[in-house]
Amino acid sequence: MDSLVRACLALLMGYTFAGTTIQIYDDNDATGGHAVGQPHTAAEMAASTDPNVAANWVLLAGNIPKYRSLMNVRVASSTGGQTNTTTWTDQDAIFDFDNTRTISFGVAAGGNSPNATLNWGVKVGSGNRAGARNGVTVYLGNTTLIRGNPNLYACNLVQAPVGGGLFQIVPTTGGGDIIGCTLGHRGTGGTAQIVFGSSAQAVNNVFNLNAWSNVATASAGIFSTFNCTNAEEVHTGGNSYSSAIRSAQSTLSAKDLTIHGTPLVADIVCNASVPITWTFVRPHWSGNAPKFNPMNAGVTVGSVTEYWLLDTKIVNSAGSGVSGISVVLTDVLGNTLINTTTDANGRISFGSGLTLNAVPVMDHYGDGVNYLTRARSPFLAQVNVTNTNLAYNKIAFPFTWPTDANGNFEDVAVIVPISPPTGSPTTWQEYELGAWPPA
Repeated sequence: MDSLVRACLALLMGYTFAGTTIQIYDDNDATGGHAVGQPHTAAEMAASTDPNVAANWVLLAGNIPKYRSLMNVRVASSTGGQTNTTTWTDQDAIFDFDNTRTISFGVAAGGNSPNATLNWGVKVGSGNRAGARNGVTVYLGNTTLIRGNPNLYACNLVQAPVGGGLFQIVPTTGGGDIIGCTLGHRGTGGTAQIVFGSSAQAVNNVFNLNAWSNVATASAGIFSTFNCTNAEEVHTGGNSYSSAIRSAQSTLSAKDLTIHGTPLVADIVCNASVPITWTFVRPHWSGNAPKFNPMNAGVTVGSVTEYWLLDTKIVNSAGSGVSGISVVLTDVLGNTLINTTTDANGRISFGSGLTLNAVPVMDHYGDGVNYLTRARSPFLAQVNVTNTNLAYNKIAFPFTWPTDANGNFEDVAVIVPISPPTGSPTTWQEYELGAWPPA
């Protein structure tokens, strides 16, 4: 195939081959044997009528389809920077990119493509906290950039070469649904990091994610950036690595972040030079390093807040929930954290999103030299004190948020009985001075 013909094909749609790159774009074009109106698949690519595509995306024998990519793969792009809708859908397969080969998804020569969607695996259920099945395993090449709208379910993605570059998942329009997946990086150097979202494009949702890296330098973490709209049950692991997250993001939040291994510097490194708002709900620290590194003086009290869950039920003498009872919680600083009433079951609900039913218990901050903390304990709980229901007692009590044997905070579940006073009221009688006791 001469260079003129190849250049012309590069401007068409479907499947084409340009130089060292297989190009996939436009669900509605038949170039290269693509079925018009259908998503692209690995099997279709291996059977492409373009001999260069078929020869460089090779189906290997086995119980599970395994495809070896001998060339780079670029999805939803071409030299013309088209923005046509392009979808890659696959299940139960293995993709193996040669060490020097890369995948660029949703990246066009003329700019990033917002109309590229990656659907690998199957989502089970709906919403943010869903299950996943039938995912794909991908051994990625030298540098990976996934933009567009990545939807990954039960997938295992590993940046394979030891000396490989960054592993980047940065949705073009702040999309992405990543559930039940593992992301790994075999590299050991400063580029062996996972870039997860950016200040401008957050990953929309991540749930039940396992992330690891072999990075072994004090200047790099497993995640160099972590920016998600909703992130729950994120587990990180490594040995002798800098930190789980090393970020300069202005906003960062996660629930049930678990850090394993032996960080060299700290569990989380904050190197932000701008005002930040970081929220961690029920974090589980490694215990092998400081929770945070010494943060700069701009990370003031209230910049980084640690929350834990509070489950409260107000009951009567029979143990049944009582509705309409006021519950107020204030911290030692005088901040009112909860001001609500019980529902029909005697329970309370407060907050929203990741901090639903969660209370701020610790502030993390710095003075430019030292890593500092400020506890919100002791707290004052007041039950039936405001908007008082006269049929029940008023109760007010201080408490310090509990910790485990290692000093880590714990969730709190408390049942508060507010039974009415027992017995009949005493009749009030008045006597003249000196007439007591009565005759």
